[in-house]
Amino acid sequence: MPKRRRSTGFEAWLNAAQTPMYLLDKRRQVTIFNRGCEELTGWSADEVVGELCDYTSPGDDENLDQLLSVLCPPPEVFEGAALAVAIDIPHQKEDGSSRMLHHFPMQNRDGITDRVLTFVLPLGQLQPAPAPSAAQKLHAELAFLRTTLRKRFGFSSIIAASPVMQRVSEQVQLGASCTASIHFAGENGTGREHLARVVHNESELAPRGFVPLDCAVLSVVELQATIRRMFDKQPGSPALLPHLQTGTLFFQSVEQLPSDVQAVIVESWDPDEPEYPARLMTSSASSMDQLAESEDILPQFLMLCGALEIKPPPLRVRAEDLPLLVQLFIEQRNAGVQRQIEGVSEETSSELQRYNWPGNLRELRAVLDLAIEACDGSTITPAELPMRFRAGMDARQTSPIDQLSRTELEPLLADVERQHITKVLEACNGNRAEAARLLGLTRPRLYRRLEQLGLD
Repeated sequence: MPKRRRSTGFEAWLNAAQTPMYLLDKRRQVTIFNRGCEELTGWSADEVVGELCDYTSPGDDENLDQLLSVLCPPPEVFEGAALAVAIDIPHQKEDGSSRMLHHFPMQNRDGITDRVLTFVLPLGQLQPAPAPSAAQKLHAELAFLRTTLRKRFGFSSIIAASPVMQRVSEQVQLGASCTASIHFAGENGTGREHLARVVHNESELAPRGFVPLDCAVLSVVELQATIRRMFDKQPGSPALLPHLQTGTLFFQSVEQLPSDVQAVIVESWDPDEPEYPARLMTSSASSMDQLAESEDILPQFLMLCGALEIKPPPLRVRAEDLPLLVQLFIEQRNAGVQRQIEGVSEETSSELQRYNWPGNLRELRAVLDLAIEACDGSTITPAELPMRFRAGMDARQTSPIDQLSRTELEPLLADVERQHITKVLEACNGNRAEAARLLGLTRPRLYRRLEQLGLD
């Protein structure tokens, strides 16, 4: 008679142990979450067992999804590598604590890992941890940065390791603390709409709707009809229903908003009326100064738009952010899928850093999506980067700095402009109105240029 297999004893011992331990199966489903883990995290085994873990960065809140993302081992553990990872363990009701997760793959008779047993121990206990890979360092750094940003701003979806993005994060925080109008100026693909949604969702207007209107796509008739419905003050109109109230009206490509629609908004807009749109946001590749100099925007409409201006920078000047953004986009793709990608190799990271990214964040995400589809292992290699990236490298690769002579363009242009304006003023005997006419400028614009150039 075959010997009866006994499995309950080992599982009972694991469940009752005070040392925090948990067990995942090959699908990354939690099968054991012992008493030590319950005490460490504040979550019960009934809440955790049966849930799937994804290799993603912790979210915004101290919730179960955040715990599950922390529990998930790097993908290479399921390929047979034992690893130790230092990470912050969240607690359901209290502050979390730093621990070392020792992941041990458990293989079946065919040498395939079908279980991972993890011990959660204080830092420095057991053997020294092996040096983590570049992708693991980025995973830990990304988790730390998002936690830090969540504590400081509460906007963990904004990656801001670079000084220029830290300034943008501070401006977004300021925008979320009030209901003033905001203009987002920057290149296509820099995340202007994303930042607008962050401001809206983190403000007091979050329970009301965020309404994006693309002025480059919608016709004049569609824009006028939408605006008039929003400002319709007849009893029972959709604008007065609480769940359909507009909290933020966001005009993309605002420079293409027809002037007659601008006039309707100027006539109807009343920021002091609680039943109607409380905040106006706009976006464009042009700054407020550039829009003011154009003839496409009515001055009265421009006055409604420019209380605060936020300029998300292009990706090419965010060198410190690029590795973290790469890791973020990869881990966002990991959510809810069986095959997990740990990150990119060091060689791949170098390739990505050398590129100029004319399409900014939108192009980066598209390149990584294609690379993930082509990736056979747990780490993206240079050979798996798509052809569109290779073609872009050939066409737009940034020239080495040491091959170019250093000539700053702004001082050079300012000097040429200063000399020309001075000659025109001398020819006009100091008559600024005549000088503005000869220069093709309005008098206010000439006055601003004189002040900026130090000629006032």
